[in-house]
Amino acid sequence: MQAHAVEVQALRDAQEALTKELTRTFESRESDLLREKAEIQARLDEVSDANTTLSAESARLSLEVDSSSHEVQETQARITQVDQDYADMVHRVHSLQTTEANSAEDVSCLTIALDDALAEADRLRQELDELNASASQERSDLLDANNTLRSELDDATQELEMERTRSQSAAARFADETLILAESRDSARADFEQVCRDRDELVNTLYLELERERAESSRLSEEIRSLHQDRDDASANEKEETQRISSAMESKEQELSVVQAQLATAQSDFELSCTLLTQDISNLEMERDALQVTVTMLEEEARDAQRQKESDLQALRDEHDALLLRQTEEVKAEMQTTINDLQASLIAQIDDSRQLRASERSKEREIGSLRREKGELQRDLEATRTGRNQMSSDNRDSQARPSESQVERDGPNPDILGEPVLARLSDLRRQLNDAKETILSKSTQIEVLRGESRAALRRKTRETETLKTEMLAQVKDLQAQKGELSRRVSEMTTTLESKEEKIKSLCEQRDNLQVERDSLKQELESIRGRTETSKSRPSALPIGSHRLGGSESAGHAMPEQPPLPRQPPMPRLPPMPRQPPMPRPPPIPRQPPMPQLHPTARPLSQVQLVNPFFTLEATSGTSGASWRASSSNAGGLS
Repeated sequence: MQAHAVEVQALRDAQEALTKELTRTFESRESDLLREKAEIQARLDEVSDANTTLSAESARLSLEVDSSSHEVQETQARITQVDQDYADMVHRVHSLQTTEANSAEDVSCLTIALDDALAEADRLRQELDELNASASQERSDLLDANNTLRSELDDATQELEMERTRSQSAAARFADETLILAESRDSARADFEQVCRDRDELVNTLYLELERERAESSRLSEEIRSLHQDRDDASANEKEETQRISSAMESKEQELSVVQAQLATAQSDFELSCTLLTQDISNLEMERDALQVTVTMLEEEARDAQRQKESDLQALRDEHDALLLRQTEEVKAEMQTTINDLQASLIAQIDDSRQLRASERSKEREIGSLRREKGELQRDLEATRTGRNQMSSDNRDSQARPSESQVERDGPNPDILGEPVLARLSDLRRQLNDAKETILSKSTQIEVLRGESRAALRRKTRETETLKTEMLAQVKDLQAQKGELSRRVSEMTTTLESKEEKIKSLCEQRDNLQVERDSLKQELESIRGRTETSKSRPSALPIGSHRLGGSESAGHAMPEQPPLPRQPPMPRLPPMPRQPPMPRPPPIPRQPPMPQLHPTARPLSQVQLVNPFFTLEATSGTSGASWRASSSNAGGLS
């Protein structure tokens, strides 16, 4: 029992350690999940900051586009002003010089914008490198976390395997204890048979002693009848002797009846104890079978739960890796697309700046040609003035210079400006329209990129929410599995405690039966001693003196023997307290019979105890064993 108590305490300590380890594992897993959630939130914040930066960059580009469109509008206004004032050559030359100055300022502004765009491209490239480095670092961290989780899973699997081994060892110990109880049952059965044999021998001895006493009494009666002719001399002594012998016989018969009553009481108590012990043994065997089935089912459930957990963890790892790879590829693709778009926009801006520089150089060349034309026109005017001195100043002015309203109404005079100037003006208008269309297309592309970035941000947000939901669901599943394992551990603990209590009660009953067996042996020894005493006392009587002659018998009177002391009745043993019936377990398949360990033991179905007073038979069936006592009282006492 001490070893069993130590084993139960060890099982409880192992159970507490397992519960603490499971709690620590689940807490660490929950903290890891929360930390991963915080890291994902930080990454989302970084992506949001990057999107904010891109939005700011798009806004800045929009402002630059607006400024460019404003500059285009100003250029168009200047061209309109030039178209309006082209009649006045001096004013036109002045306006062209102003346009040249403005173009130089525009070129400087565009050069500054180009430098800023190149710096921005370098900064974005550095940010992309940093994002790639952070993504690789996050991947390595996630791989480390995955390895940690895999090691924790292996540790948990090893602990479950150790727990299963301990359960198997506990079941083996329980089977050993059951075998020990079966051995004790067989030994108790052998002791019971030995007691029955001793009881039969004692009854036979008492019966033979009674027959001898009857023969002795008959012999004494014959001697009394032979000595009847001397009754005149010793009638009083003979009457006293007869009364003494009759009282002795009555006391012997009373003692024998008391012994028979005590034997019947002890036999009934022993029958009741054997019946209860048989019922307890059968219930214990059925509970052992039920516990074996329960242990097998728990092992299968533990293996199924372990396989399910491994499959769930593997699916979670695969899904997590796929999601991480997909997010990384999407971020890389988006950043590459953004870089390509920015590079394309930079190349377009560089081309535009080159075209503007080429247009500025062409404008400079046109300005030079216009200056030369101006000099030629001035020389022509001087020649015309010197050749037309005879005309009046009014006619000369009206012929030489048309009115401003006429110029505005009829358009530029090709005779004054020439075809090249008009073609150049039409080219400038066409370039202005092309620049407007380019600016509009760039604005459309910027809006499209902005919409794509917003859609990607919304998609990442949805994926993050989905991942959070899945992680919360997995945490809930792990908590539910933890509760289920705790409940099963508590149930197993309760079952072990109940089995321990039953084993203790059976051991106490066994001790009580041993005490009763010792008491019965003592009673049998005392009865045997009293029988020996009663056998020795009649032989000590001076019976030979009655065989003497009449003169001698008349002269010597038979000494009076004191009456035998009445033995007090044996105290009746208190009956064993009847144990309450144990709950009947559910039906289980019948196990094969236990091996017979004791060489003299027999199955309960073959036990039959026979004595002259009663017969005790045992019959066994599917629901246990039952005892049937039939009173035979063979021979009896007359």
